[in-house]
Order: sequence, then C-alpha cells, then structure tokens
Amino acid sequence: MATKTLLNSPEINIIESNFISLFDRTFKKGVKNTSGPKLKNSVNKWFTSFTFEKQLDGLIDDLYLYTVDESDKLIKKALKASLQRSSRKNFLRASEENIPDEPLALTEEAVKEASGLAEEITESIIRVLKDEAIYQEGPDILARRVLDLWGGEKYRAVRWARTFSADVATNTSYYRYKESGIEEYQIYATIDEKTSMQCRLMHGTVFRVDSPEAKLYRCPFHHHCRTTILPIANNTEIPDSLRYENRDFSQQVGQNLNPIEEGLDKELVKNTFKNIDTFKEKWSIPQYILDEDVEKRLIKLGVGIST
Repeated sequence: MATKTLLNSPEINIIESNFISLFDRTFKKGVKNTSGPKLKNSVNKWFTSFTFEKQLDGLIDDLYLYTVDESDKLIKKALKASLQRSSRKNFLRASEENIPDEPLALTEEAVKEASGLAEEITESIIRVLKDEAIYQEGPDILARRVLDLWGGEKYRAVRWARTFSADVATNTSYYRYKESGIEEYQIYATIDEKTSMQCRLMHGTVFRVDSPEAKLYRCPFHHHCRTTILPIANNTEIPDSLRYENRDFSQQVGQNLNPIEEGLDKELVKNTFKNIDTFKEKWSIPQYILDEDVEKRLIKLGVGIST
C-alpha cells in the first residue's frame, strides 16, 4: 500500500481534477455555436478571459493553502516547534488590502500555458476536420465532431494539470521549508513496480536547502510524478552517502533508505539524469516566476511564518 504523501493525497487529486474540469468546461464553451473559421479565435477568447483567469487563480490559491497546511505539519515534526499561522478560516478569507490589483505571476503563467495548450489542441482538431472535409459544416454538426475529437486530446490537459500542480506544490513546500529554517530536505518516492527510473534513482537523496541543486533537482521528475520532498530536522544524523554531493547514484536504496544489492549501470544513471534535465527544461515553470509569485501569494492568503 502506497504511503500517503503530498502529491498522492486525495486533496491534491481533487485540486488536479478541478484544474482538468476547468480546462474541459472552457474548451467546450469555446466550440459551442462556433463555425469552423472562427473556432480557433473562439477557444482563445475563452482561455484568455477574465473569468478563466479568476477561476485558475482560485485553484492556485487552493493548491498553496493545502500545500502550506501539509508542509507545516511536517515542519512541526522536524523542528519540534510550533509555527504561528492564520487559522483556516483566515486562510480562506484574505483581507481586501492583501488582494493585489494585478494577477500574480503564476496566474499569468497558468493562463499562458493553458491557452497555449488549448490553441495546440484546437489546431490538431482543425487539421482532422479539414482532412474529413467537414470544416465548413454548420456549428451543430461541427461541435459534435469537435467534442468527439477533444475526447481523444484530453489526456494532454490531464498531463498539464498534474505536472503544473506538482511543480507548484513542491516549490511551495520547498519555500516553506527554507523560510522555516529547515537546512536539508530529502527526496521520497514510493518504491514499487510502477516507480519510474527517475524517482527510483533520486529516492533518498538529501539536498541542502540553500544549494543550487535543491531547486534544480526537486520533483516532479516526469509527467504524473508523485514523488515528494520531506524536511529533515537540523540535528538529524544523515549518512553522508545519501547527500547529493557524495551520492553514488549507481547504488540504489530501498523504501526504508537502506542500500540494496542491485546496482545501476553508469550509462543508465547518466541517461536518467539527462531525462530529468530534459523534462524540467521543457515542462517546469520558470523558477523566477515561482519566486516572484510565492511571497506575494502567501501575503495575499494571510499565511505567514513566525519561528
């Protein structure tokens, strides 16, 4: 049975489902009563609308709030000291003076990514419609065929929602650890027959929070990644062999972090790191956007830290 961690929790699954549902509803609004030549502009209009932006912003808030709540529980265990923060009621009722006039950086990035993906999907669908010679059909016939084709493309929206959520949640945890005085964190993956090579490789690795590698190699490591980062109490004795700078990645560790006999080929280790780097370069939210967003959003939500 998988251990409950941040990214495989029911609460995160609900937030991800809400992201997917919002994408689905918005796309369907864009194709409703729309003729072929207007299809692309109509979808784009809905995905760049103020309504879509506000709903996305609310879901990002939910993601932050849940992540902060879960991260603070782990921090309390690690530091054995309580953190002062607002009550859940105050979390959900930020004061008017804390609400920014302009959309936050992450909201703008989410709108850009979602609208870009919607445009790609629409272009793919238009190509099929033209091949089928029904691109000029009336809106009713066209809409039915578009929605049928959208069903086959929806996996891309699911992949985007889960990758976006994992990136934001893990960065929020990382920021929370850093601001709370945590000095090190550890990669924790659920090890079973479904575990990816990327997560299996990184499982157990310890990073100093203030190191450049800490941001570079925090999860997610691939699409649908459920691996998480856990805070380490500052007085905990950690084997040096698990620290990133000393780690022999050809030597795997099991779920309980003890070394296992099975080793990894050096070339496999090299290619796995290359896959992680490629994924993060292509799919991760730019770090400067996350850095710009996190402080302002936590102020907006009334979620402070006092150690």
